[in-house]
Amino acid sequence: MRLMLLSAVVALIVTPALAVEGPTPATYSTLAGDFSEGHFSESWVDPPYNDGVVHNTIHAWDNGQGVEWRVYCPWLLNVTVNFDTRDQNGNGFVQYETDYSGGTMWLSKWGPWGHAPDPDAIDFTATITMFKVTSTHQYSGGVPVNIVSDILLYGQFDPPVEEQQCFEYALSNGEITGNTAVGMTLPAGYPPFLDYYDCPGGTVTQGAWGDATDISITIYGTCTIPTETSTWGKIKSLYSE
Repeated sequence: MRLMLLSAVVALIVTPALAVEGPTPATYSTLAGDFSEGHFSESWVDPPYNDGVVHNTIHAWDNGQGVEWRVYCPWLLNVTVNFDTRDQNGNGFVQYETDYSGGTMWLSKWGPWGHAPDPDAIDFTATITMFKVTSTHQYSGGVPVNIVSDILLYGQFDPPVEEQQCFEYALSNGEITGNTAVGMTLPAGYPPFLDYYDCPGGTVTQGAWGDATDISITIYGTCTIPTETSTWGKIKSLYSE
């Protein structure tokens, strides 16, 4: 009896955790109709409650409000001014480089990368390891009128995925459509403003939002990612008419 019990304990110790098949490696895009476009928000968590403030937090999801994909909890770490050509009349360009830290991407098992309706299929989560935005802002009379942004976002899928797999997320066209500083209210269907201090459970009341279009998600079979620069957004105007 003692021998049988010991054998059972040893078996429990040496049996590895069951791994599951990871997302199917490929490049998926909204332009190809693989999955849907979406909306995003950036919460303004700390004073002075505007863009460019440390702890501003990103939240994005598909048009179905998070049924296909979701990005949540990357927070603004620092902003660097690469150049500023504005003249005495407030006309010119400013380029910012913004780094975000942390965050998670979630992908549904029913998406084109997933394995549903296989009974063993699971939704996937991935830890974001880089989120960098290089944005060029055009000013006229001191007022921002146009923004073009290049954004690199990638990370590694979490266990129980059976092997190391990484992703890259690129959004080629994102338009900011409003913010609370001008008295607007976050529209229905847009992801709520997440609280950096309690993410993703907590929310705050101030921030900006917009539409995410022309998205691609590349799933890599390993975590060796090409070094080419990705474009996450070309934000054509600060506010839509």
